[in-house]
Amino acid sequence: MHTLSDLLQKSACALLTFLLPLSSLAGADSGQALAVNMFRLLVSQEEGNVVFSPSSAEAVLHMLSEGAGGATRAELQALPYGKQGVASTLSTESAQALFVAEDMALKPRHTQNIYRLSFAGNPQKAAQSINTWCQEKTRGKISELLKPQDITPLTRLVAANAVYLRGSWLHPFDPAHESEFILSGGKVTKTFMMGKTATFAYASGQDWQAVALPYKPQQKGEAAYFIGILPAGDARAYAAGLTPQLLSSIRRQLAQATPARGLVQLPRFEHVTPTYSLKPALMQLGVRRAFDNRAADFSGFADEPLVLEDVKQKCLIKVDEEGTEAAAATAGIISLRSMPRLDFILTFDRPFLWLICDLTTDAPPYFMGLFEKP
Repeated sequence: MHTLSDLLQKSACALLTFLLPLSSLAGADSGQALAVNMFRLLVSQEEGNVVFSPSSAEAVLHMLSEGAGGATRAELQALPYGKQGVASTLSTESAQALFVAEDMALKPRHTQNIYRLSFAGNPQKAAQSINTWCQEKTRGKISELLKPQDITPLTRLVAANAVYLRGSWLHPFDPAHESEFILSGGKVTKTFMMGKTATFAYASGQDWQAVALPYKPQQKGEAAYFIGILPAGDARAYAAGLTPQLLSSIRRQLAQATPARGLVQLPRFEHVTPTYSLKPALMQLGVRRAFDNRAADFSGFADEPLVLEDVKQKCLIKVDEEGTEAAAATAGIISLRSMPRLDFILTFDRPFLWLICDLTTDAPPYFMGLFEKP
């Protein structure tokens, strides 16, 4: 059980997470700091069910940092990424690609998984080509990451990642039965609830309970689990206040828990998200130069004035009696910098007068004229 002092410390940590730059968290639980903080910011900006793939997002941010330069690169590299390429007992599939404008002189360091597209000539077809790649790499689960309007004639490069996994429960659930589910406002609705009595890792605190549901090993690596966390109060508020330290504590307590026999009941559910923009969350977490039309530096990709327009992500999750299927695709869209805002536009598209002279004396103009027709 947590003491009042513990709870006050948690509240302070949650508040600091909102107020301090993400770099200040790099020293503590940095492996999941980026994941947790992007997730809580997504929860604050999106309504309803939220599904987020930190793995896919971090892969794209790595790709963008490799193509960035100067302060933009330093800003992206300062993010507290988690460990990459950790072997898991789950068989996961991950792919990445750079979709590059056909006339772009890409720096020679970029040689793998390059696809040339005509962004300027046919933006709609280019968007469809990227969506087709995402669909193939997620086994048909993510079919429309980008909309036609996401690609414009100014688009020069899209860095993309796709992740797919499927895991079978070590202890499959019994067939689901219709049961009640209490919504956030207290209203009761119906859902199909799966149940299983078995031995699980279970832990609890003053304001939460958690269980780790193991997946059947498919290969050598770190054991994989579906971790369910049930807050005592409002789940959205709990998610919005989640910190890397708190999540680490829950995971650690589950890892150290003595296996206990219990009944777990879990809704059978499937959810496909809309395409999220990760830009607001990334900007709140300190990634600003990359999106700045004047300051962005992506000279690692090409000698062109480039800016990061947006980072998009779409996810799918399916949980049933047999196991879990999940997929995600993420794309970082890089465009030519737009021209700075103009104070006026003057088009000489009708007859006009002209002079050749100075501005500071009353000397007669060297030439004057009237241009009446081309």
